[in-house]
Amino acid sequence: MKKILLCLWLPMFIFGCSKNAETEILEQSFNSIKDPVPLQLVLTIDKSVYKVREPIIATLKLQNTSPNPINVKKRMALGAVGAPVEFRDVYFLIDATFSTRYTPPELSDSDFGYLSPGDGIENSWDIALVYSISDVGVYYVAAIYQNSYDAENGPPSWRGELRSNTISFEVVNP
Repeated sequence: MKKILLCLWLPMFIFGCSKNAETEILEQSFNSIKDPVPLQLVLTIDKSVYKVREPIIATLKLQNTSPNPINVKKRMALGAVGAPVEFRDVYFLIDATFSTRYTPPELSDSDFGYLSPGDGIENSWDIALVYSISDVGVYYVAAIYQNSYDAENGPPSWRGELRSNTISFEVVNP
């Protein structure tokens, strides 16, 4: 029995000495990623009826719903559906054309960080400035958060794509 325990503990002692607290947190985080979805994406708008050319403020919140910290891309840069993936952390699914006036910033290591259990990050955009929402009518919108990258000099981060809830709003004549 002592030989078996020695055989089991010796490799753990030799190889386990290089582990640190951050590595253990990462292992716990990635174990939780096997759960259905460890993150939640919630979209809200400031009201339900807007006048033509009025700002439409959409807020997107990414929240850690797992019991473990998760490293995520916190930048949440808004991009067009067809933009290169490195410029498309967030995009909206809406029946409107994306304007090319907006260019997201370059991705850097500081754009990544941990979300503790229950913590979230959020960002707001005037989607009327980046999408052509000028026709009177009812619009339905959802948002996508995605990450395909890790920080260049940092720990691995959550990768994948999340879709928010779908909301509607109406645009009316002034």
